Amino acid sequence: MTERPARPTPAADDSAAVGQQLKKLRKERGWSLSQLAEASQVSIGLLSQIERGRSIPSLRTLTKLRVALEVSLGTLVGQREPTVSSSEVRFVKRREDRESLVIGDNRLVKEFLSPAKSEHLQVMLMNIPPAGGAGSRAYSYDGEKAGLVLEGGIRLQLGEDVLDLRAGDSFQFDSSIPHTFSNNHDVPAKVVWIICRIPVNDHI
Repeated sequence: MTERPARPTPAADDSAAVGQQLKKLRKERGWSLSQLAEASQVSIGLLSQIERGRSIPSLRTLTKLRVALEVSLGTLVGQREPTVSSSEVRFVKRREDRESLVIGDNRLVKEFLSPAKSEHLQVMLMNIPPAGGAGSRAYSYDGEKAGLVLEGGIRLQLGEDVLDLRAGDSFQFDSSIPHTFSNNHDVPAKVVWIICRIPVNDHI
């Protein structure tokens, strides 16, 4: 009998867990809700709802919050301590340690592939349902993004450019370009998604 691979643990897909971590990070900085709202351009009302576990934040909102708090997405959603040995912790993310996060009303799912100690580079596996995505409004911030479409297809909008990508296609772009993405097909899409938080101009 073939052993089935372990499923990623949905430890962080509970909106309450995300809210608790957001509140913890905010208080560590000594910020009030109004200060975080000003820094992130997310309303106080929505922040309060997220912190109390009464609202599942969208991908756009999570991006605004992590940029304002200057943390990785994994840190923002509270990646737990890994089970790998101390010699591996900087380099390895075991499948059984992989958390997932359900985002927004369309139930987009992100699985975190980067080791817990990763600082500037975040690698994720994005599972995008039909009609799902990051929303119609483009967003931008300093850094770079890249990815590889494993299954299905997505539509990537970069400024005025609209790019239709299918399985096997890869991409990379300066994330200061206003961008968004969607799954405009009737089957789920699976994409390896990479975020580099170092501004492009700082690269060697």
